[in-house]
Amino acid sequence: MTRRAAAYRAAAALHLDDAERLERAVRRLATVDPEFDADGFLSVERFRETSRNTQLRYEIHQVRSLMHDKPLRAVV
Repeated sequence: MTRRAAAYRAAAALHLDDAERLERAVRRLATVDPEFDADGFLSVERFRETSRNTQLRYEIHQVRSLMHDKPLRAVV
């Protein structure tokens, strides 16, 4: 899985308020890119609609903070 796919999967799980999927997705992202840079990711991911960019920014930063909030086990 690519870093991009893992980040979008985690953001989608957060958006859908699916705690189980979110936990798995955050662990996967941490496995793919342990030093995930939310701002670097957002600098290349853009939507035409400003509201979507705002929502993505919020969700990606939330996902990044979850990566630091608790110890994560790697997912293979």
